Parts: sequence; C-alpha cells; structure tokens
Amino acid sequence: MKKTPGLATVPQVLATFAATFVAIILIGVVIARTGLPFDVAILATPGVTLLVALAAIRLFRLNPYRAFRLRPAKNSQLLLSVPIALSLFVVSDQLANLSRAFLPIDEQLVQTVAELVRAEGLFSWLIRLAGIGFGAALAEELLFRGVILTGLRPLGRGGALVVSALLFTVMHGLLLPNYFVAGLVLGLAAMATRSILVPISIHLFHNVAALLLFNLTDIDTLGDPLWIPGGILVPAAGILAIGVFLYLRDLGAQAAEKPAPPASDSPQETGLPSPPPGALSIAEDLREVPSGSRRLGFVFVALAMIAGLFIAVGLFVYLGYLTNPGPQRAAAIQQLRQIAHESLADEAAGRQAEIDAAFETLTELNREGRVGFRHVWRAATVVAAATTDGEFGNGDVESLLMAVGGIRQDAEERRPRREPRAPETPDPARAGQSGE
Repeated sequence: MKKTPGLATVPQVLATFAATFVAIILIGVVIARTGLPFDVAILATPGVTLLVALAAIRLFRLNPYRAFRLRPAKNSQLLLSVPIALSLFVVSDQLANLSRAFLPIDEQLVQTVAELVRAEGLFSWLIRLAGIGFGAALAEELLFRGVILTGLRPLGRGGALVVSALLFTVMHGLLLPNYFVAGLVLGLAAMATRSILVPISIHLFHNVAALLLFNLTDIDTLGDPLWIPGGILVPAAGILAIGVFLYLRDLGAQAAEKPAPPASDSPQETGLPSPPPGALSIAEDLREVPSGSRRLGFVFVALAMIAGLFIAVGLFVYLGYLTNPGPQRAAAIQQLRQIAHESLADEAAGRQAEIDAAFETLTELNREGRVGFRHVWRAATVVAAATTDGEFGNGDVESLLMAVGGIRQDAEERRPRREPRAPETPDPARAGQSGE
C-alpha cells in the first residue's frame, strides 16, 4: 500500500495499538499485585494512552496536524456533539443491557468497571472527571480517531472506520457491541467534520453522563430491568440517527468535492505561523472560521490542557508514593489524625481516645506492612467526608471506627499474622527408640 505523507502506515497503526494494549494490561497487573486503588488506573490509563500517541508521532515521523486532525470545528458541529453524546449514551446503555442478557460476560470484570466509575467525595470526583471525563476523551480520541483512523486510510473509509471501531472495542476489555457502535459514531464524526474536537466533545459528554448516572442516582442502568423506557430510548435513537445521517451527508459532500485548483500568486496573509511543509494549512483554516468558533475551540484546548495537568500531577504524586510507600503512609495517617483532632465537635470531645486508638491501629498495621495505599485512602475518604461541614461528630467517629475495623479485617485476610510456634513436647516412645 502506498504511504500517505505525514500519516502512519497500517503496520505502524497495529504496532501503536499493540503498545497501548500491552501498557494498559501492565497497569492492571501492577495494581492487582500491589493493592493500589483504582484511582491509579483512572489517571494512568489515559496518561499512558496519550504518551503512546505522542510517541508514535515522534517515532514514525508523522505530521501531527494531519495525524491528529488538528483543525478547528464549526460552532454548529460542536453544539450538535452534545445531543449526539447524550443519545449515544442512552443507546449504548441499552446495547449493554442486551449484551449482558444474551452473551456470557465476566461479572467480576463488569463490577470492576462499575467500581472505576464510582465516586466518593470531592477528590474522587475530581479524579474521575480528570481521568474518565477529560483524560479518556482527549487521549483515546487522539489515538483512535487520530493516529489509528488516519493511518488506516489505505483500507478505504468504510474499512478504516470498522477496523478502528474494532480496535477501540478490544482496548476496553469488554467485547460488547456498545463499544463498537460508539467507535463507529466517533469515527464517523471525525471523518465528517475533519476535526478531532468533535469526537473529543462527544466522548467527553458521553463519559460525564455516565459518571452522573452512576453516582447521582442509585441505579447502574436506565433499563428496568432490561429495556430502557420508550419515552427515553426512542427519542435518543432518533437523535442519534439524525446525527449519523448528517455525518454521512457531509461525507458524501466531501466525496463529491473536486480537487481545488492550485493556489494563485496572491500574497499570503500574515498573523498566524505557517504549518510545516506537507501539513494541513491550519493557519488558513483558522482565518476562515468565525471568531466565535475559534474561541470555543480554544476553550476545548484549554480544558484538554487542564485534564493533562490533572493527569500529570496525579501520576507524579503516585510515583512519589511508590518510591517510599511506608513512610508516606505513616505521614498520611498522622495527618489524618491531626485533621480529626482539629475538627472534633463538642459532642464528641469525650471520644478522642477512640479516635487515637483507631489511628494507632492503622499505624501498627502500616508498621507491619499489612496495609496498602488503598487502606489509607479509605480512611482519608471517611475523614474528608466527615469534615466537609467543619466538625467531626459522633456519627463521624462511628464511621471512622467502622472503616478502620474493615481495614483491619481486610489486612488479616490478605496477610494473616504468624502465630508463635509452640514448643514440641518430647515423645516417650520416640525417646525410647532413640536410646536403643
């Protein structure tokens, strides 16, 4: 197949996908063996995905303007992405329900995915918004609708769309049709709009909708028990169908376009830097886009940078913890004790000894190496939730004692304490035999 200048080849696409897949599996293995909380995976997975995409640009000498589809999007395209994202979420939820009903699915894996989405407390919310919301939308779209989809162009539009959606499904671990449909819609949006901002927007609002459903309600799905009510499903399917029709129409219009004539000798406008040779003329594209669309596009870029900052800071903190985990946990436990003391309410002033005993238990378990970061994180979540109103009351003390009791039980089950070996009593019969 002939290589398109600035874009990856099919073997390079497959190598990039394989590197990302292996890296994500290694993250899961490390978390499973070290007992780190799922928050590490939430931050590390999009971070690693983004690093692999950037590494592919560098290693294969790709043109980032073309490989990442770094073009502005129209205002109407970005606005349309919101109802498409919400309708895609509803349709995906229905497809997931049908899959669980008719296909053999590992329930433990389903529960693990659900646990990743669960948020408890403000910090947990920020991690999930940064990792699952902004981080996943940015990193996965740059990789799948950027490097991978553009690199599969030798397969034709249809082939590139289907293969990229299949790879997107495999990457998520659960081989369910809802991931494949999402990959098709996101790829179609990228092709039709020629801008990475639109699939990023769809992906972002889709994931945020999932976070809101799973955390602000007491349900895991809109289906009851299998089918989503028609008043929700039918309009959502209709909106999604309209969006797909508009994207297909735009693709048809692109195919009907004739190649543009060579540029005349007219002087080039100044004000924006020219792209590298062979790149998309992003400067000219920006000049043709209304100022409102440019501002909205810059907002998305700013949000993506904020998400990247959250991911970078989170990874830096976790890497610092991994270098010396024992003292880090001990310092965190003492900090939690100080916060509890400073926030102690008058009604719970007589229970300070119970609080100290709870933190002494955590300190002792940490000294014996029988607790991990996730245990300290659990205690920190309880303290943070208890001190949101500024006071640590009787109910908060009970929550802390229950949490520490659960941590101690978990530590006993994971690494039971060695019982002292009882001295052996002499056996007279054996002693008699040895004396013969």
